[in-house]
Amino acid sequence: VVSPLVVAMRKAPDPGLQFSREQTLLTPEGRRIQRQWVYADSEDAGVRVNIVRGLTLFTNRDTDLSTFYVNPGAGFFDPLTGALVWLGIPLLLWRLRRAAPNDPRALMDRFAAVALLSLWMAMTFVVNKVPNFTRLLVLLPLAAYAALEALDQLGRRASAWMTPSGRRPWPIRDAVVGLGLL
Repeated sequence: VVSPLVVAMRKAPDPGLQFSREQTLLTPEGRRIQRQWVYADSEDAGVRVNIVRGLTLFTNRDTDLSTFYVNPGAGFFDPLTGALVWLGIPLLLWRLRRAAPNDPRALMDRFAAVALLSLWMAMTFVVNKVPNFTRLLVLLPLAAYAALEALDQLGRRASAWMTPSGRRPWPIRDAVVGLGLL
């Protein structure tokens, strides 16, 4: 009773595999879809558009290509958050270089930096249709961590600059982080 079904399933094309092949720039099908998606003249031009949009993800104003989130003129991040992410990534890497071997915060910093950079690069160079906001949601907590790192460092610098030596420091750092979270 089951054998005809098994034979039919083994001979039928796998639609899931075809869909997967169309979602990556590593296959001819994916590059063809990317060229059509951005109305490029060639597959190479479509791939270049994808890479540029991926590398400028945090500050560009490209709208969602999956058309689930229709908000013309608005990118994945607002400009201030995008700038904070760009500032936070090198600050995070700089702090990692200076971290003590047993620093408990260094483990979280390493995770955030490696996860953010590897996922971001994969979304840029491997996956097509950037920016696809649904796919990019996995980057949000990691990018927020980088933005908070930037806010924390800006608050520390402002507090050190505004507090005269020998006096109790003002809560500038907390105010900068709090305002940034709003």
